[in-house]
Amino acid sequence: MVALDSETAEIKNIALAERERGKGFGKLLVFSALEEAKKLGFSTVEIGTGNSSLAQLALYQKCGFRMKSIDRDFFTRHYEEPIFENGLQCRDMVRLDYRW
Repeated sequence: MVALDSETAEIKNIALAERERGKGFGKLLVFSALEEAKKLGFSTVEIGTGNSSLAQLALYQKCGFRMKSIDRDFFTRHYEEPIFENGLQCRDMVRLDYRW
């Protein structure tokens, strides 16, 4: 997690070994980051993921994040090789935020 400004922090990366997914650990990590951000005085936490990252999009929304914006063609601009996930090409960065 990094500070974007005095009000907003961004969760940059959450990763779990594939065998540990679906056990609630991701939710614990997200809630832990939110708790830490609140302790540090941030009023908003942002997170971004790919349009094809269906499980991550669901997780973040279950944790209380709301969709904020879409950075169209983010992944096609920043990665030479196409990324495919869940049968979809990952092209756009979906940005979500959590506010107290």
